Amino acid sequence: MLGSSHSTLTVALAIGFGGAMVAAFSSNPAIGYPTTTVATGNNPVVAVGGVVGTSSTSTILETFDERLIITDVVLTFYGSYSSTQPCLNPVSVDSGGGELARYHLSSDTYHNGDYLQPIQVSHTYSSGLPVEPGDTVGVTNHGSYCDVAYSISGYLAQP
Repeated sequence: MLGSSHSTLTVALAIGFGGAMVAAFSSNPAIGYPTTTVATGNNPVVAVGGVVGTSSTSTILETFDERLIITDVVLTFYGSYSSTQPCLNPVSVDSGGGELARYHLSSDTYHNGDYLQPIQVSHTYSSGLPVEPGDTVGVTNHGSYCDVAYSISGYLAQP
């Protein structure tokens, strides 16, 4: 009978130690929340839209006290011109005197002076385009024939 008690005790200890080892070494799912990068302001989300004409720059966002991270850019290229020239427009998003991004849009769908099919670029940056505190943001249409509509969004972050 002593052997049976000893076997029962050994099995119980093995189960207990095994359970303790599983609890000690098992991993829990990692959960991350933006605690120091997102601003603590009332609304850290920034979004703006508009139109920039041919061969011009439009200042779309004034300065912020915090770093702006541009996450989404949508550009729509449209317009009309009374020639048979195709629209070939480089468009840039600028900040602090330099280009953050450049896009090249083109359209040769031309009928009686109208470009019938708008061309669109929609881009989401996984890490974002940083705009330093105090810098403005502009959209420059480097083309001569078509206008560009834009929508840009992002969030304010602590520098």
